[in-house]
Amino acid sequence: MAKHLESVSWHTRIGTSGPYQAVSTSSETSLRIGFFPGWGKDGIGVEISRKDAKLLARRIEQCLAGTTGRGKGK
Repeated sequence: MAKHLESVSWHTRIGTSGPYQAVSTSSETSLRIGFFPGWGKDGIGVEISRKDAKLLARRIEQCLAGTTGRGKGK
């Protein structure tokens, strides 16, 4: 398994206005996904396993592809 990097976070946008989402490492086997209404405001977060995070990402891609009118929705 790759080395676990503590406190690494990836954000959907960087700025001071508007909602954003973030994903960060929580442990060697889990991630934390956060939903925030704006920069510096309290949000909510959920911790999920890396396996479930991969499945969720796949399902989001399927949903996007299946609802654009151009995708096949596999």
